Amino acid sequence: CFKITPDPNGTGQLCTDASGTVAFTNLPTTGVYKVTETKAPNGYQTAPQKTNISLTPGLTTTVTIVDKKKAPAPTD
Repeated sequence: CFKITPDPNGTGQLCTDASGTVAFTNLPTTGVYKVTETKAPNGYQTAPQKTNISLTPGLTTTVTIVDKKKAPAPTD
């Protein structure tokens, strides 16, 4: 799940669909945004924030975030 800040539309947190995609729509193009992963899939670490995201009027801006698998728990 992800959140965007600032959040001018009051969207809150959105979680990915079955294809692993999430879309924040109708954002003003005058802002600079940050996307934060709030919950990673089971077995994965949350990804670092994506910052300084600028939008261009009339275009779709794609941000790709790839989660890393958690290291296996040590077995003693």
